[in-house]
Amino acid sequence: MKWVVGVLLLLMVPGFGLAQSSQNNWDNLKQLRPGQKIEVVVSSMKTLKGAFVSVSDEVISLEAGKGEESVVRANVVRVSVRDTSHRTRNMSSCQ
Repeated sequence: MKWVVGVLLLLMVPGFGLAQSSQNNWDNLKQLRPGQKIEVVVSSMKTLKGAFVSVSDEVISLEAGKGEESVVRANVVRVSVRDTSHRTRNMSSCQ
C-alpha cells in the first residue's frame, strides 16, 4: 500500500513543476518594452500582431490594428517577439 502512495506522489511532482514553469514564463513577459512588436497566439489559434502595451498577472495588452486588444492569460497559447533583424541583415547582404 505504501508503494501505491509513493507512485502517486511521484506522478504528481511533474505537475507541480509545470505549474511553476508556466508562472515563470508569464513573468518573462514583464521584460517586454512598451512599443515592442509582438505576436500573440490565442486558444482559437487566431494570431494578433502589434505593439506591446502592458502585462499584468491576468491579461496581456497590445496595440493591434484598430485599437488596443487585451487577451486573458488563460486564452494565451504563445507570445513571440517579432524581430525585424532579418530584413536588415538581408538588405545589407544584397550589395
